[in-house]
Amino acid sequence: MKSHYMLSELIVPNAHNALVLGLYIALLIAVIIFAVRYRKRAMERMERPNGQAPNMSLDELAFLAGGAQRMMQLATFRLFECQLLTCETRWMQQKFVPVESQDFDSKRLTTLEQNLYAVSCAKKKLVGMDDNKFRMYVSPMIEQIETKLAIAGYRPKQSERTSMIFTTMLPFLLLIALGVVRILYGLSLGYPVLYLVILVMITFIVGLMVSNATAKLTKRGMSLLEQQKQQLDSSMARVVSAAERNEFAGLAVALSGAAGLVAFSEYKHLQSALQSMSNSGGGDGSGGSGCGSSGCGSSGCGSSGCGGGCGGGGD
Repeated sequence: MKSHYMLSELIVPNAHNALVLGLYIALLIAVIIFAVRYRKRAMERMERPNGQAPNMSLDELAFLAGGAQRMMQLATFRLFECQLLTCETRWMQQKFVPVESQDFDSKRLTTLEQNLYAVSCAKKKLVGMDDNKFRMYVSPMIEQIETKLAIAGYRPKQSERTSMIFTTMLPFLLLIALGVVRILYGLSLGYPVLYLVILVMITFIVGLMVSNATAKLTKRGMSLLEQQKQQLDSSMARVVSAAERNEFAGLAVALSGAAGLVAFSEYKHLQSALQSMSNSGGGDGSGGSGCGSSGCGSSGCGSSGCGGGCGGGGD
């Protein structure tokens, strides 16, 4: 056996290695087809067509649209709206600050809002999901919402989605392992392996792309969100005054996050602060200039009031 090889011998494939490369490419195509079909069928099973369409609160709609972080944005907005939070600008940064008050009606706040306000007041700043005490209070509620949406067929639970991602990635990992074994074997015999190394790298990249493309919502869930957005647009089109339009701000935040405030002149200045919560995962915001405050709105579907909810939708 040779003790060393010329570079050209390790790069230029011969007939034997061309066959190996062709077989590997065929296996890669088969793995991609399997992964895509598995992911599609798994999401179809998650839709649970016999599941009932439940009445959904704004918190549940927010979780469906953007997960726990969207719920935090909604809760922060509603506390600000009820004058339990203010927004201060310090050193070109906007920060939500709790306003301690004994005059508000806690019954008009959701459980999430009550806990967020209580913990924030205790710590003199707006907390986020990274706060252990706050997370301990709200984690059971988030799990209940996640389970409710999964049963209804709107969104797989995080554990289900993680399992789908792992199962999708597994055949790619097996193919990569096969490629690495073949590379080591080829090097021991002096066969060209450069193209196989490139294929193994491509396999890893494609595997990540395919597995990470696993949707967070089922078609049923996406249909519900689209229906709610259309209803919001239709409702806002029927009102004229800015005050009437602002009643729908809470629903807009639930559906679209900070971007939903673009159409609301009274709250538009909060957009950058809420967006920063989404980017950083914390309670502080950065961006625009001054902040204001407003009174509580009315509760109910399509309302930005303290609490409220909306009816569930069908397919």
